[in-house]
Amino acid sequence: MFGYGDGVVIKCLKRADGKRCVDIVARHDGRYEFHENAEITDDGMTVWTPAGQSGMYETAEAAERDARASIPWLRDQISN
Repeated sequence: MFGYGDGVVIKCLKRADGKRCVDIVARHDGRYEFHENAEITDDGMTVWTPAGQSGMYETAEAAERDARASIPWLRDQISN
């Protein structure tokens, strides 16, 4: 699994076009958060860049629920 400095990704929610994603992260301290990332293409190179980050949650479900409620493209997407 891909990791962040303070945890590891336990679930990745991707936008239908593949240009954005939200990672649900299990932190090493037992809490959870989400990170939104966007695909950017510049001079023929494609990279992923941070597009947003949440606060802390007690459960992965709470982090995902808040991500789905607060990120417009994710709110309109069917659960995966």
